[in-house]
Amino acid sequence: MKDEKRNKIAVAITVNMVLLVFILVAIIIAQIVQISVLSRRKQELQETYAILQVEKENAETIEQKLDVDEKFKKWLLEYINVYGDEDPLNVLPDGVVIK
Repeated sequence: MKDEKRNKIAVAITVNMVLLVFILVAIIIAQIVQISVLSRRKQELQETYAILQVEKENAETIEQKLDVDEKFKKWLLEYINVYGDEDPLNVLPDGVVIK
C-alpha cells in the first residue's frame, strides 16, 4: 500500500513539474515576442521621424507644411504611445511631462 501511495505522489509531482516547465517556457516565449515587436515598432518610428524631418525641410508651400505638421502630430501620438515618458529622440520640448 505504501508503494502505491509513493508512486501516486511521485506521478503527481512529476506531472506538476512538467506543467510548471511548460508554463514557464510559454511565458518566456511570450516575453521574447513582445520585446521583438516593440523593438521593431521603435525602429519604424525612428525611420518615420527621419523621413518626416526631410519632408519638413523640403516643404515649400503652406499646404505642404500643414500636411507635414499633421503627419508629425500623428507620429508624435504613436511615439508617446510606444515610448511612454521616455524621449530617446529628444523631440519633446523642455519642460513637457507626459503622464
